[in-house]
Amino acid sequence: MNIYDRAISNGQTIVISSGELASNPVINSGGSLSVSSGGTLSGGTALTGGAIGLAAGGLIAGQPIIYGALSGGTVTGAFSVVTGRAGADLRNITAVSQGGIYVSSGATLTGATAMSGGSIYLFSGGLMSGGTVFAGGTLMANSASLISGQPDIYGGMKGGTVSGPFAVVTGQAGADIRNVTTISQGGIYLNSGARLSNAVAGAGGTIHVFSGGSSFNTVRQADGYIGIRSGGTETVTSGIGSGATALGMGRGGTPSQIGAILIGSGGTGIDETADGGYIAVQGVGAASINAIIKNRGWQDVGFNNRTNAAGGGVLLQAQR
Repeated sequence: MNIYDRAISNGQTIVISSGELASNPVINSGGSLSVSSGGTLSGGTALTGGAIGLAAGGLIAGQPIIYGALSGGTVTGAFSVVTGRAGADLRNITAVSQGGIYVSSGATLTGATAMSGGSIYLFSGGLMSGGTVFAGGTLMANSASLISGQPDIYGGMKGGTVSGPFAVVTGQAGADIRNVTTISQGGIYLNSGARLSNAVAGAGGTIHVFSGGSSFNTVRQADGYIGIRSGGTETVTSGIGSGATALGMGRGGTPSQIGAILIGSGGTGIDETADGGYIAVQGVGAASINAIIKNRGWQDVGFNNRTNAAGGGVLLQAQR
């Protein structure tokens, strides 16, 4: 059956079957709405203690507001947005084709998926745990929002703070991750084909760039760690990068066996380390300050052996 502006009270359960519509329902504490595959929820409100469950293939349109719980379903279409308010428990929602998920302060989003054209927005105080952002999907996060679990990113991600044991954002091939901070055992892993820019490894946070991954202008704060693994690359241009460690088997190894920090025109590397890895300081205004060279790592000034470019570069206070 179709329902319009229906209030669902404590102890009541309404089922929306395939081809049916629930328009602007209000689910009160103890009430529940169940939407089967092919059914549609349009707008409405789930108050604290109220619950909405959608089967795979259940659709969400309009702008439902959730203070209670919502699980499952696909948000699709322009202006279709699920908004989780303080106390909301949002789980296993998929956003596609201009559909969006908003996570406000005090709300939690778990296991969400942003497909091509879908978006997830984390506002200050919102929490996202796990989930997947596919190519063409977007995750936009306020710097004061938190990310836990192990989300996989194939599309775009900007902002947010990764925090807590086992909290790891993994950038897969094609990922473009920007302005993310890691703290308190939170981490970022970049696999081949993933790109990270302007990230910060804060207190207790880590960033790991694996073979084929690339990072740009990353900064390590006290007690943070940035590791450029064999075949990975950190590039510093027109900005500052600090505290990264390029790991590898040392001089004589192939590029796939050596992590590299490439400081280019206008870039400044501070306290970078070549621990069996490589640092190149090449380009107009390129500078390396307090670099540490050990375990057969090396640093070139005025030359980049990855590109064979020569010229420019300043070295200040290198340590061995």
